[in-house]
Amino acid sequence: MSDQCSQPGPQDGPPPPRWNPIWATGSQSNGALPGAAAGHDVAIRAVAMAADGRFAVTADEAGDVRLRDAATGRQIGRPMRDEGGAGQVTVTVIDDRPRVITGSGPEGTVRVWDPATGRQAGPASGFPARITALAAASDSLLAGFGCDVAVLSPR
Repeated sequence: MSDQCSQPGPQDGPPPPRWNPIWATGSQSNGALPGAAAGHDVAIRAVAMAADGRFAVTADEAGDVRLRDAATGRQIGRPMRDEGGAGQVTVTVIDDRPRVITGSGPEGTVRVWDPATGRQAGPASGFPARITALAAASDSLLAGFGCDVAVLSPR
């Protein structure tokens, strides 16, 4: 009788990939780490990466939100300031331009930002509960709030 459900042993197959740092923000990282960039002044609350891997976005406890080139760590555009406290962030590309999306505050506000200017792009969307999760694609945004989920379109 063959054992088709057995787990492979350590010698079976290639080893799992090892994640190696390529850049980091400088406040808590080892100074020898290549590509260390300026960091946030307070603790990071949320991070996300664009689906195409070109952009990374970070938000801290003070509501400062920064877009970075995912390959180099270099900041793109101006920092954004979500006064609601950006508990969730995501980044997408719309019409070949990166857009940062934040979910903040107990009131459940979703904001879209233009990192080139550091300003909010359009009106905020409100939900009846705190935004607990965000995910974006170029043609839609998925927002989790309370026990519900909403899909939004940028057009």
